[in-house]
Amino acid sequence: MGLITTKKRVELLLRNKRKTRPNARPKVNKITMTRALDEAMIMAAAETQQASDNGGGLVGYFKHLAISQPDLMARLLGLVMDEQEKERAEAARQQNQ
Repeated sequence: MGLITTKKRVELLLRNKRKTRPNARPKVNKITMTRALDEAMIMAAAETQQASDNGGGLVGYFKHLAISQPDLMARLLGLVMDEQEKERAEAARQQNQ
């Protein structure tokens, strides 16, 4: 319930229009990348000068990243490891069924 005052100084009591839905799926705001954008980013990283200085390709770029920005590399490794654990758990779940 909310109390508002109009221009003519009349106070109105308004009901909250939001209804709670206990079983509703929560709203998620995720950034989704298309496969083309994902592949373009990988190709661009693999072709940088830093990548060629560290052995070439995407592995060379990640070597450069690990040396120059270890905190960022740690976060990326955390994401990759999290995804791998999810895949392993899903594979184990499917195997048990």
